[in-house]
Amino acid sequence: MLNSATSALYEGLLREVGWVHGKVELFRDLTEQFIPGSNAFYGAQPLLEVVYWLTFDSICLSISRILDPPRTGNHENASFRNFLEQVQNQLPQPALVVFESELKEAEKLAGPFRDWRNKWIGHNDLKAITSGQARPTISVDQMTVMLGHLANAMNALRVKDVDYNSGLLRGDIAILKRNLQWAKQYAQSLATNHGYAE
Repeated sequence: MLNSATSALYEGLLREVGWVHGKVELFRDLTEQFIPGSNAFYGAQPLLEVVYWLTFDSICLSISRILDPPRTGNHENASFRNFLEQVQNQLPQPALVVFESELKEAEKLAGPFRDWRNKWIGHNDLKAITSGQARPTISVDQMTVMLGHLANAMNALRVKDVDYNSGLLRGDIAILKRNLQWAKQYAQSLATNHGYAE
């Protein structure tokens, strides 16, 4: 059993992993429905472009924080590594071995996420900007593999089995696109039939 402090950290990490899964589903939807520079969203394109990049930034930030070291200076981090330190004598060793193995696999993939967080979110990296350094490319598939390792790590502990693939936000962008299309068609109908300006 987990003590109260470790249990609070576990629940916090569980929420964070679940939330980042939802954000990746939203981002997947955006990448399938949204083409930067097109007008597929009937005037809402600038808004969707902002949502696209804010979602991307938020995913990189969440994954980087989950995979931070146990502490930064004198400050404790709510990270997997901190949790692993705290839980050593509280859970069965076989579960911890699987947890750490999945964590190591996630850490191997963390480079692009951390680069984005450190150079383009956490700081305005002078060298990256003035040298024209290319920003790291991170695909939805890379995000999905990363999240698979994070989910496997949490579920290996058998504290609480969670299905992260709920599709909670799946399809929202397609619904938005369809509603905007209907609104555009309605405005065109008013303009045609009643002489109103769109």
